[in-house]
Amino acid sequence: TKLFAKVPFAMTKETKQDRLSSSVLKQPMDFCEINTYRLAETKLPTPTPKFYYGDISNETTNYIIITERVPFVGMGGRKKAHL
Repeated sequence: TKLFAKVPFAMTKETKQDRLSSSVLKQPMDFCEINTYRLAETKLPTPTPKFYYGDISNETTNYIIITERVPFVGMGGRKKAHL
């Protein structure tokens, strides 16, 4: 099984604005995404990636979501060779 991990940007000078935006203004979206995978994946009308793990730090707002990797389709309907 190939996995996909979603984590926030590192806090650097170049990414500070994006990180503050996602960590402070959008943190409830990460919480909702984790809970959707945890609680509603069997009730959704479309397939979802298998959820393996998700957690959010209330102290630092860091988060991690681990799901199965989705084999996206390339242009023209053909799968990309490197997936």
